[in-house]
Amino acid sequence: QTLARIEYSEQERKIFLTKLSIPEEIQNKEFEEAFIVKVLEFIEDKNLRVVPTSPKIASFVRRNRRYKQLLPVGIKL
Repeated sequence: QTLARIEYSEQERKIFLTKLSIPEEIQNKEFEEAFIVKVLEFIEDKNLRVVPTSPKIASFVRRNRRYKQLLPVGIKL
């Protein structure tokens, strides 16, 4: 079974996205971005804030302004 995953920790209504793991056999830019979008939409639906500490996820949020609204006050990427 091939699984992509994002490791996270939750503290005080904030989700810290710490690591993105996508197996080589399904690794491509389109899949990676679609996966990150789904996770960010899930977090948004739960009315939580996101702190992307994974470099790939932070880079995605930096490039996609729509998701910057999910950052806690005072967090800049």
